[in-house]
Amino acid sequence: MKCTEMFYMYRDGDNYKFLKSILVSGNLTFEDIKPYLEGIDGLIPADVGIPSAHPVDQYKYEEDSDHPWHEINEGDFRTRTDVEAEFTKEEIIEAFRKASEAGWPGQYSFEGW
Repeated sequence: MKCTEMFYMYRDGDNYKFLKSILVSGNLTFEDIKPYLEGIDGLIPADVGIPSAHPVDQYKYEEDSDHPWHEINEGDFRTRTDVEAEFTKEEIIEAFRKASEAGWPGQYSFEGW
């Protein structure tokens, strides 16, 4: 089955970078989620129900350099045919819509990331 691998990256204030991806059924594109990212600096994985790329099991939270925001860009979507999807396209788009309408509430709490 055809699916999309959606990559996103956590970059802390010290410029350490950690990459993560999820598999989404069908053809998900940046244009599908772009309307829900207007006016913000990325996404907060906990707000859309996907895992954080921040390695919280390896590094403790650093107040001066950590934050919940993750980067996602137009080039972060790859077509895959050799794997099973974890999410449907509709689930991801709906999760982004809800997070956007709620004002990305994870920005006010470090729980869940």
